[in-house]
Order: sequence, then structure tokens, then C-alpha cells
Amino acid sequence: MDNRRFNLCALCFSFVVVLGIALAGEPQERYEPFLRALAQKESSGNPNAHNEKENAAGLYQIRPCYLADINRILGYERFIDDDRYDPKKAALMVVIYLDHYATAKRLGHRPTWADRARIHNGGPNGFKAPATVRYAQTVLKCMNQCNPRNPWLIAKDK
Repeated sequence: MDNRRFNLCALCFSFVVVLGIALAGEPQERYEPFLRALAQKESSGNPNAHNEKENAAGLYQIRPCYLADINRILGYERFIDDDRYDPKKAALMVVIYLDHYATAKRLGHRPTWADRARIHNGGPNGFKAPATVRYAQTVLKCMNQCNPRNPWLIAKDK
């Protein structure tokens, strides 16, 4: 198979994956409690949050290298910097990133929400980094305290 044909196949596959995720209700269903907890931990639920020091933006504090990696995974420039501030697009970015890196084959076990939190925080191999353990514990605690009436805020006392 020549490069052009391969690239076209990769592009079509990426489109089908993204379309499938969008049509299946992802991330609102499977990832919903996790995304709420992640948003609380990263930005206190503020979609306009920006960390100047790391150039991290949006609900999930997505950095440019994370965004570039997502576009690389997809095989084309699907997302731009401003998409980090759009809650739906940012959620889709997180799902694509985590579904790519948090796999049983890569991790050696079925991925957990803690693994996903650690990868979001520490990169593709963040699930191995001791520095991401406390971060994951905080996200999991938030997941257990989600307030379903407000999708971006986590109840503090329950």
C-alpha cells in the first residue's frame, strides 16, 4: 500500500472513530462522572480557566502538546487551540487521548479511572509515575462526590 492510500485509510478510520464517539453519546455517558471530577480538579469547573505558566486551558487544562498529540492520533488537524475552551470539544479531546493511551495492551491490565486520571495528568506513561498517584486519588474522590444536577461542579460535603 502506498503512503497516500495508507494516509487516506488512516484519515477515514479516524473520522469513523470520532463520528462513532460523537454518535454514541460519548463522553457524556461513559466518561461523564470522570469528566466532571477532572474538570473540578483541573479548573474548578471553569471552562475559561487558563494557566499561563503551562499554557494549559479550559475545563481540563489541556496543554498544546496534549492537543498536538490528539491531532497526531487522529492523523489530521481536527482540533485547534481555542477548542480547549469549548467544553464539548475539550471533553472529546480527553476521551480520544485516554481511549488511545489507556488500553489493556499498553497498561498490562484493564484500565481503571485512576489509570486514566494518571495518564491525563502525567502523559502517556503517567500511569507508572509515582507523582500522579495523589492526583488520581483526588479525581476518584471527586467522582464519588459528583452532584448530578450540575455537570461541572462537584459537591464538597456528602
